[in-house]
Amino acid sequence: TGDGQKLNGITETSLADALSLTAKETKYTYNLTDETAAIDGNYYVWLPLYEITWKNGDGSILKDEYLDYGATISYDGTPTLNLEGLTATFKAWSPALSSGTTVTSNVVYTATYDLTLSLPTETINGATYYEISKRADWDAFSTAVNVISNSIKGIMTADVDLGTDQTMVGTSSSPYAGIFDGNGKTLTINYTNNTSEYTAPFRYTYKVTLKNLKVTGTITTNRKYAAGLIGLAQEYSSYVLRCQSDVTINSSVSGDGTHGGLVAHKAAGHMEIINCLFSGAINGSNTTSCGGFVGWSDSDNNLTVENSLNIGSYGVQSSGGATFVRNKCYNISDCYYVNENGTAQGTPKTAAEIAATATMASLLQGSQTGEEYWIADPTQTAYPMLKCFAKAAQVTKSDDLDATYYNTLAWTIPNGMKVYTVNSLASGKAHATEYTTGTVVPAGTAVVISGAAGDYQLNFDRTSAVSAVSGNLLRGSDLSATTAGDDATKTYSFYQLSLDANGATGSLGFYYGATGGVAFTSNAHKAYLPVSSQGGTAKGYILSFGDEPTGISSLPDDTTE
Repeated sequence: TGDGQKLNGITETSLADALSLTAKETKYTYNLTDETAAIDGNYYVWLPLYEITWKNGDGSILKDEYLDYGATISYDGTPTLNLEGLTATFKAWSPALSSGTTVTSNVVYTATYDLTLSLPTETINGATYYEISKRADWDAFSTAVNVISNSIKGIMTADVDLGTDQTMVGTSSSPYAGIFDGNGKTLTINYTNNTSEYTAPFRYTYKVTLKNLKVTGTITTNRKYAAGLIGLAQEYSSYVLRCQSDVTINSSVSGDGTHGGLVAHKAAGHMEIINCLFSGAINGSNTTSCGGFVGWSDSDNNLTVENSLNIGSYGVQSSGGATFVRNKCYNISDCYYVNENGTAQGTPKTAAEIAATATMASLLQGSQTGEEYWIADPTQTAYPMLKCFAKAAQVTKSDDLDATYYNTLAWTIPNGMKVYTVNSLASGKAHATEYTTGTVVPAGTAVVISGAAGDYQLNFDRTSAVSAVSGNLLRGSDLSATTAGDDATKTYSFYQLSLDANGATGSLGFYYGATGGVAFTSNAHKAYLPVSSQGGTAKGYILSFGDEPTGISSLPDDTTE
């Protein structure tokens, strides 16, 4: 085009200007017919080259090319995307690219994909849970929640350390609404967030259930609403069960921080926090208005905290704070704390009381009878801990006499201990048989244990598939409970292991636990012997082992109880 004229909306003012452009910006076509030649006597037209950038779904550049105005745009082949724990199938380009599209400007095309979560799965009560055993699995699970389905279920199969990974589950537009089972495992975080609110492993949730999860590590932030578990729990029913936050929150917020040991902000809707523990810290010399468990609960008064312990520490100002929940809480019961933070809630205990009182786990268990949730930590004398995180139990034998033991978890037989079951009962006799199938006692097995006086550590094996002992007549429970037989249509007499009423040497055996052999309250983790009327009505059975008479000899009816 001649001086001052336009072609495709682009003006050439002079040949010198055209020649100053780079090869990527211009293309020359010579010897065009026009009335006015350029200063060198030739006629020129110049057209720009436009940049076409092809990006993958992860932001990486697939290809960069330069095409003439009007050229047809196309990508050779089909892009692929490798994401650990996810399968990506190419869907389309964004913006949409149809056949025959031509160049009119610079443009960036980004590949989009249909994603499928490809983590290993297991079925629990008919539902599919995705297994999380490493950092990449956590990232894939988070991506799936954010872009595939926010109601998928997850279960941890190993401790996971996120390192410097800042990935959190749930977004404001796709809050997590599934069930996440920590399975007694620990998630370690190190979040540093100075750009937005709600920093927590589960950033946004909606009718979520979190259970059996321990979170440890740090959160460093200058924004509000940081927490060890949940940033924002949105409407509808949410449950936090048997969870521990050992997270330290380091806040540089000046004024209202609304941080929480477990949950930063509970919006309107029902929430239950039961059998939980905060053992971390909330720090910030200029930060106020934080909650030991919940930073803020909206005014619908629909939050319950039960059977929980707060041993966290506070380096924030107590102004506007609360020991468990700020603002509205319908019920706080069977809850204990060491350090107040603003408004006192629950029952105070000194650190010495918690560490030295053998009944602390029992206090936290409260009136719950369905399952044992709190135990004494075997690594610290009588220190309470959630059983779902326990690696072992400690059994103390005060003397050399045999004792009984029961646990719903499988456990490894320690050195110096022998284990026996009481098998078939017939004609007034029963047999005590040493358990020699292996070193792991099956879950839910009541046994007699033999060994010298002392402390024994029973290491739990939560993955054991050892079969139950066939024919074992002993029964037990994790909690103190009334004895019961297996068949409700039969009448039973109930026996406990003890010496006779006179404490005679050699009299160790099973005797009535209550007058007449009626049901009695068996202590936690103890075994008892239920005998139906068809099995005899003796008041006691002498226990014998090894070279002694094999079995348990029936005593006459007039034996002292």
